[in-house]
Amino acid sequence: MSIIGKITNPLNHGKDLEDARKAYEKKVESYKKKQEELSDLTIRLYELRKDSLRKLQALDEYVSKLCNCPESLRKGTKRSLEYADAIREAWDFENAPHAVNGESGNAADVSMMGAAVAGGAVAFGGPAAAMAIATTFGTASTGAAISSLGGAAAANAALAWLGGGAIAAGGAGMGGGAALLGLFGPIGWSIAGAAGVAFIVKSTFDKKKNDSEIEKIRKYSTACDALLNKTGRAIKQIKEIEKHTKSTSEKVGLSGLGLYPSDFNADQYPQSQLFEKVSEAKNLGKLMKQSVNIN
Repeated sequence: MSIIGKITNPLNHGKDLEDARKAYEKKVESYKKKQEELSDLTIRLYELRKDSLRKLQALDEYVSKLCNCPESLRKGTKRSLEYADAIREAWDFENAPHAVNGESGNAADVSMMGAAVAGGAVAFGGPAAAMAIATTFGTASTGAAISSLGGAAAANAALAWLGGGAIAAGGAGMGGGAALLGLFGPIGWSIAGAAGVAFIVKSTFDKKKNDSEIEKIRKYSTACDALLNKTGRAIKQIKEIEKHTKSTSEKVGLSGLGLYPSDFNADQYPQSQLFEKVSEAKNLGKLMKQSVNIN
């Protein structure tokens, strides 16, 4: 600090303001990096879950065609798909015509929803990013397939799903979905408090004004700390879900079963192996419906 600064800072707190501003900006940069990591993990988990759904569907098709297959195994694969129904519904919505090219009325609403969540996931497009959030942080279905709806109805249903379902069913409704989209960063999550940087003025010789700005920075800094902690917890949860989903998904693949006759009672057929796969399939389905607690 210059001699003049040492003299004037105790009087107008200009140096204190400058230090507070720099510390806050550094904190915001840390938060942005955490957001980017969370964005990437959310998309990655969604893609892993879609791949896992394909494996569950393949296993279900296999046991449905397997001669003399015990009914318990067929029920088991059906149950695994029921657990994973939210992923299927999200994927259907992502690939539906209204989500891709906006052929149905008011499809701009769907596009707006997608734009709101694209952020760091631009390469995946709006609907995919929205469904990545829904399947990671959402918990409830709409009660009707989102993919069967069009235009504004589809956007509203998706937002209600993001909010935990329709209000009548005990969820938070569209408002809850919109609030969820506005909670965090790159995937349409706003940086709470970060905009405050633009409003922080340079230090002046007016102590009252400088102190006011310092207090404003402290409030933004506190909010940023809370979001940093929340983001860190979400990242940890997603990594855990991803880890268990990967290991379980690997056990569900049909690799090796194609070498045996399509008859459960055939000599040397690996019956115990198929029972294990179906058991893991149910575990995988449960993992695919597990959501991240952002609070």
